[in-house]
This record gives sequence, structure tokens and C-alpha cells, in this order.
Amino acid sequence: MTEGAGRPMCGESADRAERPLVSVVVPCYNGSRTIREALESLVAQDIPSPYEVIVADSSCDGTDVIVRDEFPSVRLIRRETRTPVGAARNLGVGRAQGDIIAFFDADCVADPGWLRHLANAHGIDVAGVGGSVVNANPASLVGWASFLMEFSRLAPSSPRRLLTDIVGCNCSYKRWVFERYGLYHDGDYAGDDVLFNRRLILAGERLLFEPRALVRHQNREDLGGFLRHMRHLGEGVGIVRLLDDLPHAYLARSLWLAAAAHPYRVGRIAWRALRRHPRDARRLPLVMPLVAAGFLAFSWGELGARRRAAQRRAGAVRSRTEASRQRSDS
Repeated sequence: MTEGAGRPMCGESADRAERPLVSVVVPCYNGSRTIREALESLVAQDIPSPYEVIVADSSCDGTDVIVRDEFPSVRLIRRETRTPVGAARNLGVGRAQGDIIAFFDADCVADPGWLRHLANAHGIDVAGVGGSVVNANPASLVGWASFLMEFSRLAPSSPRRLLTDIVGCNCSYKRWVFERYGLYHDGDYAGDDVLFNRRLILAGERLLFEPRALVRHQNREDLGGFLRHMRHLGEGVGIVRLLDDLPHAYLARSLWLAAAAHPYRVGRIAWRALRRHPRDARRLPLVMPLVAAGFLAFSWGELGARRRAAQRRAGAVRSRTEASRQRSDS
């Protein structure tokens, strides 16, 4: 693993040797197509306090070269082998200096006031703050389907409120949260942010949604990539639900229950789209069949999670047995 030298700083006070108020961690894998626009939006944030940007990269497409050569104020953590997103976030947390640690994805573009609104919202008694997400490629029907499935509940028109989950591409936590509750799950499946937020909620912590902290997400536009992504998300969510007995774990256990939930899931997305995106309602007849296909892929991934969850349980049992045997031998 390699890391950029020094501790570059961004913000109006970056010329002074100050500890940053906020550290922004960007986990990245093969993000060369989008990383420039993402980092350009981050280094130009409208916030008076110093902040740092950290990219945890394990790409094989030259992303690290772009970051190193074109963004000298960004700190690069480089791994040669592909790193799961939770593990990449943990690398960033381990290097972060800020009192607030924010997370941002390489396929997003931040509004100029994004970081300021996140930081200001931390002034109240909450453990974490998440922001709103806007569709960055509205001309694509597949892009709309992907956006609605993942982010329809996080429109900027939504009210400021407490949530039980904040999205990984636009979230932030006070530093003490990681010191008290530990790091992200670093498995090779999606859902690390779901597990982390669940841990906080069960401990009685509060998560705030701040709609003014806005990012634009660049969604998948090819149908095959979209369906593979939804299946991957479904499998990841199913695994974490089964391993940690989270709500709705029954959907990953029964084909019939998953099938019965399908019309409800699609209808809920359509209702949200009508409420939160009324100007794009004319697209719904074309987008909703894609959403339905996306949920079929998601459900297929959920059902496939049973095998991987069982393998992980068996592996955990073997590890505990081996550890017990070694203690007995010693």
C-alpha cells in the first residue's frame, strides 16, 4: 500500500497549519471516467474552515495517476489489489484528521455548499448527517430507473428529518462515532453502510437528513450493468440482513415472499417519483418497467444471499473452533 506524502489541505484557511474540521473520504475502484469531476467539486467547496480530501483507491484503470498528477491537494491512499468499499472507507477513517468524517463516492458531484451544510448540521446533537441526492444523467431511462431505486427517498424537496439510515455516497459522522462503535464492515459485498447505521440506531444514536447538503449521482446507463448492479446490491443487503437478523430478512429466505413484495416495492417507487419528481412524471410509463426489472434482479440477489450467508456462518464457526483448539493446546 502506498500513500501520498504530507497532509494536503483544502479550504480558505488551507495555508495555515490547522487541523481540518472535516475529512472527506472517497473510496474508489476504476473511477477514471468520473473522478476528475468528483474531485473538482470537492476541492472547490464553499466552506470557511479547512478540510481535507482523501481518496482510498484500488483501481487498475489509472485513477491513481489522475489523482496524483492533477489534484495535489488531495491525499491518495493506494492499494494494488481491489479493496471492498467498507475496507476502503476504513482506510480513509484511519488517516483522517477531521472532527467530522464525511463520505463521498467517485461517481458523484458535490454542490458547492455540500460540505458547509453537512458541517453546520453537526452543530446539533446527532451522530451522523446525510444529504440529498439528485439524478446527474436525467436523459437516460435506465439512469432514471437506477436513481429511483437507490435514491428516491432522498430528494432535495424532502423535509429535514431524522432517519434510520443515511446513504453511503453522501453521509458524515462525528469522529467519536468510530472511536466508540468501531469501523465499517469490510466484507466483499454491499451493505456495509446499512450495518454501520443499524449499529448506531440500536445504540440510541440519531441520524439527521439535511436536504441542502446535495450531491449529483451519475447512474448506470446500460441495462446489463444496471441489472448486475441491482443483483449485487440485493445479494449484499440479503447477506447483512441474514447474518445480523435485520428487518425484512424474511425476503432473503422465501421466494414466495420476495415475489409477493415485488408489486409493493415497484408501487412505492412510483409513488415517491410522483411526489418528489412531478416534472418527470411523463417518463414513468417508460421507466417503471425498468424499475420492475431492477427489483427482479435485486430479489434474485437477495435469494442468492442465503448460500453466501451460510458459508460465512460456517466459516465463523470454524474460526471459533480453531481458536478454541489453539487456546486448549497452549
